[in-house]
Amino acid sequence: MGRKEMSLRRAVAVLSFIGTDDFGREVFVDELGTIWKYAEPGAMPKERHDKLYTASSNGRDGEPGLPMSDAFDYKIIN
Repeated sequence: MGRKEMSLRRAVAVLSFIGTDDFGREVFVDELGTIWKYAEPGAMPKERHDKLYTASSNGRDGEPGLPMSDAFDYKIIN
């Protein structure tokens, strides 16, 4: 694989669904234990939002914080 091909690949964060928070936002955890969530509750969040956000205090009910870097894609495994 050439250097140019490698630079076009993006890292993929593998996430597991762990439920919803107090506001009904879907919540996920990655393999490093970081909690991620969509910024808004509601139906079909994957179709309405392309970014996930960290949760404040890395808690399930924490407020959405920093967005996932554009250098990453994510894959939800369950």
